[in-house]
Parts: sequence; structure tokens; C-alpha cells
Amino acid sequence: MLQFPYEYNYIEPTATDIPLYEKMKLETSPVNTQHRYNLIVDFFDSWYEQPANKTQLIEHLKKEWQAIYAKPKRFKWLNIHDDEQCEWVWDYIVKAQKPERLGYMSISEIMKIPTLYLSPLNIEEKKLAIYAAIDLWRGHKDSINLLFKNINRTVSQQKHRIKKIDTKPFNTHLKIDTKTRLDEIARRQDKKIY
Repeated sequence: MLQFPYEYNYIEPTATDIPLYEKMKLETSPVNTQHRYNLIVDFFDSWYEQPANKTQLIEHLKKEWQAIYAKPKRFKWLNIHDDEQCEWVWDYIVKAQKPERLGYMSISEIMKIPTLYLSPLNIEEKKLAIYAAIDLWRGHKDSINLLFKNINRTVSQQKHRIKKIDTKPFNTHLKIDTKTRLDEIARRQDKKIY
């Protein structure tokens, strides 16, 4: 059965609601990319279905992922090599996707919120889960846009604060030629004088 990072009560699924890979008793939390790949292969190898239907599903999934990859890259500012930043982004997404109501949820409702079933075990998996949680999130378009607006604003503020660490504001009267020289120096160093 799926394991969730939150304590949610969910409506016990009927036989038709249970995802096929769970019926096959396949593992739901791969530990790395190779393990994930092996589970996909195991799924299709174990699925007692006509090859044409398997091919049809693969083609359908391929089209879905092509649509996802065609979208503009999210988090252009994200440094995937910065573990601390990735940890922060993952936590931010988990909080943003946390449902408002904590009552009973059906499997179909849970499957719309990836952070309820994605359980990255280490930082490398969290880096992948960041993009998966966004790509698979079936939230309202406004909620998704609000997440990006808020997270981008927060990152922008963080960058602004970091730039200000080694600066000191000043307020004084200067001669016009002194101000012109300072403006030129600031322009060369890509700084601003207010």
C-alpha cells in the first residue's frame, strides 16, 4: 500500500481503485533511478495484458511526458548541485501541496498531490522529486501559479539579501563630478548607487 508522509485518513479503495502496480505487489518507493527503471520493466513484464495494449499505454505515457518536457523549464534559478537549496525547495513544495482538509481522501484525490506519495530517501532523490512533484501535480492552475509566484519571490528576496551582506548604505551630498565618477565605477562593477 502507498505510504504517506502525513497522517491522513483515506477512503479504503475498492478493487477497481487500487492501482495495478499495487495489485501486482510491486514496490512503490524506488530508491534510485536504476531501481525505478527496473520497477517499470517489472510492471510491464508482469502485466498480463495483450502486447498491443501495453504498447498503447507506453505511447500514451510517452505523449504525456513529451507535453511535460515541452513546457518551459521550471526553477531556472535552482542550482541542482546546492543540496541546501534543493532541500529548501522540496520542503517548500511539500508545504504548498499539503491539502487544506485533513479528512478522508480517496486514492484518486491522493494521486493528484505528488508530495503525498513521493517519499525521497536522500538528497539525490529529492532533487528528482522536486521536478516530479511539479510535473505530476494536478492542482488548480491558480494554486500552481501562486506556488511559482511565491517561491520565485522568496528566492529573489534571498538573493537580494545576500547581495546586501557586504554593503553599507550612505547618504551625503556630493559634487556633481564626484557623483559622475562614482556612477561610472558602479556601472563597471555592476552595482547601483541610489
